[in-house]
Amino acid sequence: MIEYILRRIFALIPVAFGVVTIVGLLIHIIPGDPVDQILGDYATAVQKTELRTSLGLDRPITTQLTDYYKQVLRGDLGNSIILKEPVTKLIAERVMPTVELAFAAMMVALLIGIPLGLFSAVKAGSLFDAGAMTIAMLAVSIPNFWLGPMLILLFSIHFGWLPVSDREGWDSYILPAFTMGTALASILSRMTRNSILENLNEDYVRTARAKGNPEWIVVCKHVLRNAALPLVTIIGLQFGVLLSGAIVTEKVFNWPGLGSLLLNAIENRDYPLVQGMVLVLSASYLVVNLLTDLSYALVDPRIKLK
Repeated sequence: MIEYILRRIFALIPVAFGVVTIVGLLIHIIPGDPVDQILGDYATAVQKTELRTSLGLDRPITTQLTDYYKQVLRGDLGNSIILKEPVTKLIAERVMPTVELAFAAMMVALLIGIPLGLFSAVKAGSLFDAGAMTIAMLAVSIPNFWLGPMLILLFSIHFGWLPVSDREGWDSYILPAFTMGTALASILSRMTRNSILENLNEDYVRTARAKGNPEWIVVCKHVLRNAALPLVTIIGLQFGVLLSGAIVTEKVFNWPGLGSLLLNAIENRDYPLVQGMVLVLSASYLVVNLLTDLSYALVDPRIKLK
């Protein structure tokens, strides 16, 4: 097990650096200059040249990337060009709001998706099953940038029940968590239904029923546990997506997390901050995948990690 973990951790390093390289090249190629963001439109050409030289932006892209790699290996992600603060400090200030929102969205998805898929599987072919799966298909088709504003208009502006934006109290988590968790709940419900249906005709299910166990015990205690492996895969992968893909939701709800910080950094062409953010987000996604693989052995003891 330890050898497997170490091998996977070492495999994360080239992937993370590869992602940073691609993003670094792209952000340097696309139009825009952080010097214009700092000095404004009325700066002279001489002022722009001096600032670009002092920031090291006049050097070749390959040289800038090589120097950045050396910084990362020393544990230094550099300083933000626009905000003039260490990248590690800026990320540390924003990471917890994003993690908390991701956990809240995951709880919404689990509390809705798994029970809905379970009941749909038990009542397969019924009107409830058809209605639940139709709702799931509609929910997964609704984009976050539309659902978020609609929830704000209804529950914040019309009824006045929940705050519009910011991270002030527990109730401020409800709308963004529901916005992010709806699509995942739809995926989980369909996956749960299909996985349970595949297991309902297995021999161990007939044995459990022959022992006189109630149907809900057969499904919840025996079938659901054996059907959990694909659910663990989806949950693990989607949690990584929630961590790294909350940009739209955080922007809509003015959430002070990593997504909004990354978007502002891209808009301002803040190269060190963008590269540091991408490195952290890609590493978090890879670590979540590793934890997902490790959880397979806990769910199914027959699986051996090599």
